[in-house]
Amino acid sequence: MKEKTIKIATAYGILKIGDTDLDVSVLDNGDRVITHSAVFRTLGREPRGNARIDQIPAFMDEKNLQSSISSDLQCLIKRVPYNKE
Repeated sequence: MKEKTIKIATAYGILKIGDTDLDVSVLDNGDRVITHSAVFRTLGREPRGNARIDQIPAFMDEKNLQSSISSDLQCLIKRVPYNKE
């Protein structure tokens, strides 16, 4: 069985888009991620931990959004577990 390795965040910053500041991190493999709580905060919602639909981030799992999420978008959006350095 393949072991799942947890990535480590090695850098942190703010991504400014218009009037919105998003908390972002760079992982030890070079991947850049936007934090879960930053997306919820930007949408004006309280963060919640568990997605109701497997492999769909919690901020995108509302039933009324599902018809707008293409298979191409599903391939790009994924939850990436990581630890702070």
